[in-house]
Amino acid sequence: MADHREAASDASTKISRALIGVDRLAERIQEQLQRGADTWREARESFVLERERLAQERAKLEQSKNWHDWFKLGTLSLLLVGLGIAIGSLLTVNRH
Repeated sequence: MADHREAASDASTKISRALIGVDRLAERIQEQLQRGADTWREARESFVLERERLAQERAKLEQSKNWHDWFKLGTLSLLLVGLGIAIGSLLTVNRH
């Protein structure tokens, strides 16, 4: 009977040690998962911020581009009107 108790006690001790090892392993895995989740969250937040910044810069570029386009169109129009006046003046001077 004593041998049986000793064997049961040894088995119980071994199981307890194994469970302690499993608990430690589970804690390490949990820590690694948490670090990974934190890193992922930071990367995602950084990506969202950069995407928003890029959208703002794109809007500024589009606005600037529109302003430049209107400026170019106005300058071209003025040049064409000036060219038309010059041609008209030359034609009327040549007729007289």
